[in-house]
Amino acid sequence: MSKRLQQNQLTDGVGDDTPIERALTPKETAAILGVSESFLAKKRMSGDGPPYVTMGRNVRYLPSRLRGWIKSQERLSTSE
Repeated sequence: MSKRLQQNQLTDGVGDDTPIERALTPKETAAILGVSESFLAKKRMSGDGPPYVTMGRNVRYLPSRLRGWIKSQERLSTSE
């Protein structure tokens, strides 16, 4: 990777040049998942929604964690 990082790529600043993924806003996350922002807010309150991080008062979702949460929602029948 070049010394100059591309826009939207961050590193941890301690010698690891592996880019840190861009955290998504609730609006972006809702659009990706095909749900409403209020659905995400309700899931945060109940504790059974996708994992999220807070940065001050800002809620953000990491794309890699969304993939895992989506897989955990998979069901084979309505009785599960």
